[in-house]
Amino acid sequence: MLLLAFIGGIGAAMARGQAPDCHCFGQIHSAPAGPMTLVRNGVLAALALLIVVHGAGPPVDDWVSARSAAELVAVAFGIAAAGLGALSLQLWADRRKARADLAISQRSSNRFPRSSCRAWRAGLRTA
Repeated sequence: MLLLAFIGGIGAAMARGQAPDCHCFGQIHSAPAGPMTLVRNGVLAALALLIVVHGAGPPVDDWVSARSAAELVAVAFGIAAAGLGALSLQLWADRRKARADLAISQRSSNRFPRSSCRAWRAGLRTA
């Protein structure tokens, strides 16, 4: 219920054009709450609903003992591939943002004549 209230609060803030900081992971990561926050919390709420409706299911150790070694290795590789895929997407998005920021920075630095930059750098070398 608390997660649904949180989703509603974030959605209402976004509808008003606000983007409150989401300190979801404490000081490790903080970013403005946005559509991805709603998607993530929606997925978590759906998983919680699935567990509430269908029950907790069998214990993990029973599930593992019913699998062959090849099946467990395949599951491990699948989890690793999904994790690497998510990491690759995050790195791609970060690189794309960094390139956009670099282009903006380069455009803004082109407003200054090159001679003033050389004079400024020369002043730094003598200081």
